[in-house]
Parts: sequence; structure tokens; C-alpha cells
Amino acid sequence: MPPPISSDAAAIDSVNALGEGTRRQMFAFIRRARHPVTRDEAAATVGISRELAAFHLDKLVDVGLLSARYAAPTGVREVGRQPKVYEPTVTPSRVSIPDRRHELLADLLVQAVVTEGETRPPLKRRCARQDSGAKNSARKNAPSCALPDSAPREA
Repeated sequence: MPPPISSDAAAIDSVNALGEGTRRQMFAFIRRARHPVTRDEAAATVGISRELAAFHLDKLVDVGLLSARYAAPTGVREVGRQPKVYEPTVTPSRVSIPDRRHELLADLLVQAVVTEGETRPPLKRRCARQDSGAKNSARKNAPSCALPDSAPREA
């Protein structure tokens, strides 16, 4: 049994599957159709055989972009078995390269705002105090607020 696929890997696989033009066109058609689509309908929209459409549609099912079931697309079917129909899945896929973790950024920002002033004053206030203290020679050991020699200076 292969190891489980992470959600990041699954999202990348789904984007990779849409890299093929025919699949991308069929997927777009099914998303716009707003009803279950048969293999025949999908094949007709991109001008390929029913068998080739089945191959591409099943690839989209494998990566989780479409779901498939057997049902009559227009209601009751009296003869033969019901055709396989395809619909978009309701699970959204997101891919971000490199991975962006907005929740972590938000947590860090909230923590910074909540703890501001608890440990030491912000740089702007420290520099203002240092400048006024330097005039009075009271803060000789204070950290420097000047730019390093390698940093560009404005004219």
C-alpha cells in the first residue's frame, strides 16, 4: 500500500493534471455546465472520441477535481445501464509556491501587538531616547540606531 499523499502533494497533482489542454477544456466545461455531464457530452465539447474523453475524465477523478457516479443525466432511463456522469467536487484546491501560511503570519502579528511595550520599547522610541540621552551624555552604552556603514544612505 503506498503512503498517504499530503494535501500539498494532492493540490500539486491536481494542478499538474490540468496542465494538459484537453483535460483543462473538459474540466472548464463541466464546471460551467452546472449539471452532471456524460462522457459523450465532454467528448463532443473538445472534439475527441468517447474513449479518450473517458481516459481524461477518469484522470481528473483520480486527482480529486471531479467526482463520478452512474446516473441518467436527464432523469429516468428505461433501456440499458445508466451512464457514468461527472461533476466538479466541492472540495477547493489551493496551491501556493512557496507555501504561504497566513495563519502563522496573523498569529505573529497579533502576538507582536499584544506584547508591544512589555519587553522593550519599539526602535523608534529607543532611538529618540538615545538621541536625547546622547546630548546629555547619559547613555553612552545604548545600542546604536545609526545605519551600518554598508547600508545605503539617503542624500
